[in-house]
Amino acid sequence: MKRWQKYFIVSITLGNLILGAFKSWKNWNSNTPSKDSISRVASLALASDEILVDILRESQELKKLIAISTLADSKEYSFLTEEITQKIQERSNSNLEKLIALKPDLVITTSFNRLSLVNVLKQAGIQILNLSQFNSLEDVYTNYRVIGKALHREQESERLIFKMDKELGSYYEDLKNPVKTLIWFPDGTVIGHNTLLNDILTLVGGENVLEKKLKGWIRPNLETLSNYKPRVILSVCEDHEKKDVQKKIEAHPILKSSEKKLICLTKREFSTQSAHILKTAKKLNQRLHDKEQKKSS
Repeated sequence: MKRWQKYFIVSITLGNLILGAFKSWKNWNSNTPSKDSISRVASLALASDEILVDILRESQELKKLIAISTLADSKEYSFLTEEITQKIQERSNSNLEKLIALKPDLVITTSFNRLSLVNVLKQAGIQILNLSQFNSLEDVYTNYRVIGKALHREQESERLIFKMDKELGSYYEDLKNPVKTLIWFPDGTVIGHNTLLNDILTLVGGENVLEKKLKGWIRPNLETLSNYKPRVILSVCEDHEKKDVQKKIEAHPILKSSEKKLICLTKREFSTQSAHILKTAKKLNQRLHDKEQKKSS
């Protein structure tokens, strides 16, 4: 990679961070609760569960988190350990009256939560902080900053962001030879740009073949897929489901045409919106560049 290319990539990264900081500043001013001290906070979604646990563990104040979402208990989707979920016994979206009775200073909601539920909390006089963007790495950083600001724990959130940025930057050498990849689901859905997974794939040395063609999550026609020749198909499945996904690829009128390596991420690796993306990034980097085989040989 030429020196000017390296500087170009670094400048883009710095630009994204500055833009993220500006968006965070706007969110702080529009969404940050007015209380000077937050001692009881609840979360209504898994994304905010994981971010809150990260920040409050960093500040050694996990006891401030009085309720988390029911999805936090799902081994299929949640990275939160049993140790954490047992410490935080209340579930915020299982009983709204009970949540109100807990008298939280702040409840973190997301765009995934029902508006009617959020309105009930507002009518009860509870302060709400809503996270609405989950489409990029920049959005992950912004959500950490917004929650950190609300909890008056900006230093802790910045330390966590620095750690994420540093680890994701460690795959720099693999950007020289990006692996052409199609992100594909067995139901025919594919992923383009303006998605977190696209950002992660790019940073670990992959190249989403549909990044420039499509935005978000979409089911394209067969003609669209026929124009691209990925070396890897990235999909979502558990280990015991991989053979079934492979069979669907072999039966697909377009994807069956040539041998392609299948990489499967689990549901929680695919869907996490917190610092646990580092686990996704590490696994994806190792599988894309065959580092597990090179290590064992």
